[in-house]
Order: sequence, then C-alpha cells, then structure tokens
Amino acid sequence: MSSARAARVSSSAPSENRWTLAFAIVMLLLFALCLSRYSLSKKEASRLQDEIAALKNAPPKAAAPAKEAPADSGAAAKAAGANADLQEAILGEARAFLATDANGKKAKEQSDVEVLDLASGDFLVRVAAPNLFAPGSAKVTAAIRPFVDRLGALIVKSGRRLRIEGHADFDDAEAISRKASDYANTWELSAARSAALAQYWMRKFDLDPVKIESAGFGKYRPLEPKPGRPAQANRRIEIVILRAES
Repeated sequence: MSSARAARVSSSAPSENRWTLAFAIVMLLLFALCLSRYSLSKKEASRLQDEIAALKNAPPKAAAPAKEAPADSGAAAKAAGANADLQEAILGEARAFLATDANGKKAKEQSDVEVLDLASGDFLVRVAAPNLFAPGSAKVTAAIRPFVDRLGALIVKSGRRLRIEGHADFDDAEAISRKASDYANTWELSAARSAALAQYWMRKFDLDPVKIESAGFGKYRPLEPKPGRPAQANRRIEIVILRAES
C-alpha cells in the first residue's frame, strides 16, 4: 500500500518540473521581447532628437523667387492710350461748352468737370455744373445739353460700357421738403437723374441698354459737407467709363 503511494508521488514530480521549465522559458522570452522594444524606442527617441536639433541649427533656406506672369505690355499700353485719348477729348468738350455761356462769353458760374483715373482701370467723368439740374429736378437743363450730347457721342463712339451715378445737394433736399419737387427724397431724385440721362442717351444714340447702368446716391456722398454756393457741386452726375473689354 505504501509502495503504491510512493510510486504516484514520484511519477508526478517530472510533470511539475516540465511545467516549471516551460513557464520559465515563456517568461524569459517575454523579458527579452520587452528589453528589445525598450532598446528600439530609446534609439528612435534619440534619432528624433538628433533630427530636431539638426533642423534648428540648419540655416534658413532662401525663398524661391515668385514667378511673375509675363505682362502683356502691349495690351496695357494700348488700353492706357485709349483712356488718355478719350479723357482728353472729354476735357476738350468740357472746356469748349462749359466754360462759356450761350453767347460764347466766359460763363459767370464756373462749371466743374473732372476726369479721374480709378484703380480698376476705369475712369470717372464728374460733371458738377451749377446749371446741370434745377433744384429738385431730374431734367438736364437746356444750357448744359450741348455738352451732354457731345459727351454721349464720344462715349458711344468709343464702344465702352458706362455707369451713370446721380447725386443730390442741400438745395434739392430743401426743394423736396417744400414740396417743390416730384420726388419724395433725394434717393429717388438722384436715381431719377441718372436714369433720365441713361434713357436720353439710349434714345439719341441708339445706345444698347446692355452697355449702360444707372444708380442714385442721394445727398449722402457730398463733395462739400456744408450748405452754401460751393455745395452746389454736390448736385452732379458722375459717369464711370468702364475699361475696354479684352
């Protein structure tokens, strides 16, 4: 009986030793794997630090020069020349018609006609003649109509598109407040002025409506901020001659 128990004990000992050995091998492999990964991570961190230090110490690279699009100098010069020719013609008409009265004598009231270049390549003709419109009226006066006709003929001949902008002054606002105008406010009055001139040119010169725009700004873009004789320049028309289409 005792010999059989001893045999069972002795037979289980080799089995326990095998499990212990297998466990030890697995643990050793896991330790080796962890050690290997730790070593790799240390090397990777060191390499990244070296690269960062190299980037910090490297001299800055010179920026590559921007490539400029070849300028079409011929087209630009042609457009500038066309603008200059038309501007000179307009100013010539202004000198001829606005600086004299109906009898050819020097006008008592100097008219203000300006030609201004705009950054967009367009240019603006500002007609601020005291006798351009009566206060509160959208009808161009007979005295100024010859210049309006010549100006319209020049613009139509150029084939350029245009935008007519109407403006009002303090006298217009007073006429409206006294019910001496057909318009309820200076917005309506200034818009009516630009629209009336646009329609007049369309009828007289058979101007294509697609090539003309009109807008009104009321009394809110004054050239002179205070009432008085100089402020009559606020009662004006501005004509933006749009740049030639390529």
